[in-house]
Amino acid sequence: MAPDLGAAPYDAIAPIITQRTKLSYRTARITQDVLFMVAAVMLLSHIGKRTYHTIYNALQTTETMRNNMSEYSTSDLRSQLKIVRHNMANSKEMYDSFVEQERLLQDELNKRIAKAKNK
Repeated sequence: MAPDLGAAPYDAIAPIITQRTKLSYRTARITQDVLFMVAAVMLLSHIGKRTYHTIYNALQTTETMRNNMSEYSTSDLRSQLKIVRHNMANSKEMYDSFVEQERLLQDELNKRIAKAKNK
């Protein structure tokens, strides 16, 4: 995956589809996101308004940046990089917090199951 395709393999799908077909990036990305949401629902996952809005906002932000990249000054690019890096750091902190929460919940559940078996 090249550096300009995004931060994760998921982010590389729409640009690759755009390069190999005549679809616009917007159409490819919306289709990709909808298909992933459908797959999540089929796997009994819950998709709430926040998830939808997060995906929608990420798409809009990415599309705006792609369309206006040439209009950004060097200073604008530096500012945008600072914002993105800040958001990435916050996202990592949130992810790490969720991982810790999951570990704590799983540990507590395991304790209760073990306790119930010993009764």
